[in-house]
Amino acid sequence: MKLFTFFGTWVGSIILVVGFVLILTLLKRILRKHWPKWLQVVDFLPPLLLLLTHILSLHGFGLTVAPFLILAWCLIGIASALMYAYRDGELIYAKFFKTIWKITDIYMIIWYLIILILLLF
Repeated sequence: MKLFTFFGTWVGSIILVVGFVLILTLLKRILRKHWPKWLQVVDFLPPLLLLLTHILSLHGFGLTVAPFLILAWCLIGIASALMYAYRDGELIYAKFFKTIWKITDIYMIIWYLIILILLLF
């Protein structure tokens, strides 16, 4: 429970994210030849950032923003699928999932930073 409280602070969550990125970067360098070229370190961050956003908002504001983030993420996915279907006339799964995951990377990083900034001020 104390670990949960530590990651509920902005310092603890930043330490966890930086440590996670450093470990993955080190692992990527060690497995250089076996690491897929298309897989980036940032692709592993969204689940961690969603969890930390939930913990930070719960500790900082007394309520969680995670359900709203997931709902908005689903709406972005639906809009993206409709856009691809309308523009191309079909939905190519590989292209769609690659695009939606890159959008998810940016989306989760932005919301994590927003929650951190709100907690600081």
